[in-house]
Amino acid sequence: MKIAVDASCWANRRGYGRYIHGLLPALISADRSNDYVLIADRQTSACIPADLASISVADTGQAATEGARSGGSRSMRDVWKMSRTASKEKADVLFFPSVYTYFPVFTRATVIVAIHDVIAEDFPEFVFPSRRERFLWTSKVSMARWQADDIVTVSRHARDGIVRRFGVDPSKVTVVSEAADASFRPLEPSQIHPAQFLPLGIAERDRILLYVGGVNPHKNLSRLIQALAGARNADPALEDLKLVICGDVEREHFTPGLAHVRETVRAESMQQQVVFTGYLPDGDVCQLMNRASALALPSLAEGFGLPAVEAAACGTPVIATRNSPLPQILEGGGIFVDPLDTAAMAEAIRRIFTDAPFQRQLAHVALERASQLTWSAAAEAMIGLLARIEADRR
Repeated sequence: MKIAVDASCWANRRGYGRYIHGLLPALISADRSNDYVLIADRQTSACIPADLASISVADTGQAATEGARSGGSRSMRDVWKMSRTASKEKADVLFFPSVYTYFPVFTRATVIVAIHDVIAEDFPEFVFPSRRERFLWTSKVSMARWQADDIVTVSRHARDGIVRRFGVDPSKVTVVSEAADASFRPLEPSQIHPAQFLPLGIAERDRILLYVGGVNPHKNLSRLIQALAGARNADPALEDLKLVICGDVEREHFTPGLAHVRETVRAESMQQQVVFTGYLPDGDVCQLMNRASALALPSLAEGFGLPAVEAAACGTPVIATRNSPLPQILEGGGIFVDPLDTAAMAEAIRRIFTDAPFQRQLAHVALERASQLTWSAAAEAMIGLLARIEADRR
């Protein structure tokens, strides 16, 4: 079969971009039965490796990820250009790795749409700054679900949410999981260079609680900051502990919760204990994950929680939300809390940072659990879905 893949998310640094970066190379390498063509907007096509697969480029005026961001919208011209480009390929299967960049297509191909979570549906007040954006998102997802012959998602937890929220037949939802990139791994002491973070305000002696991701309101960072303040106030042994927030916080249009997070930092008098690094490349993030005693992911919900798995792949335990697949995926490799329970978060911080044997035990299990997740396994799950589709088409 000929498989056309919407590659518009390739430009994303994290999130949906991580998924396509990990899955597509593994899938194309492992699949000996099908041919692949990538559909990309003109702006994104330039950053896709030329040797990955053939690329069909739409002559768009704006990158899809820019148009689909919070506060933006894709022009009808660009949507039409993407649709026309995809239609011309006359593929047997059209795969959208994320509903985020979905566009309607007039096609006889079997359409697969990946829906990574239902956070936008469960917490719209925390995701959309305006009613207009909520309407546009709802319309796009509704169209995608109507056109999709099959849905892919990243975890059983996410699948359950899709079935609950949309009333989808569970047999139509296939789990194609995520995994940490190979760049996230345990480092030898000689490979860790604490001095490189001095310009960011992270001293060599500081102990680190790390957060990686955006600061959208549903990421629940204000409660994490309050929990850290409470833990520090209750235990003087935590005075050298810093929360390091690593992500694209400088790009306000992707992080509408930034102002509230900064206000919480000021209200808790934590200006010296909370560090915003901005975007860092994977090598630097790996360094921080190896230095950190734990990674926190206190979100109100997660469809997968890839930063936690990346940290676990570095041998770093997690303090993470129960409203995710992480309690199962990383069972024994972290402490999993109710994201609304600030006291429980504070106690988890205190326990990990004051009980070294406990922290080491969590770290050992976290590394073991993360090693069981691979992009090769994800590719095999996707190949299995494609094989079922081919059988049905005969």
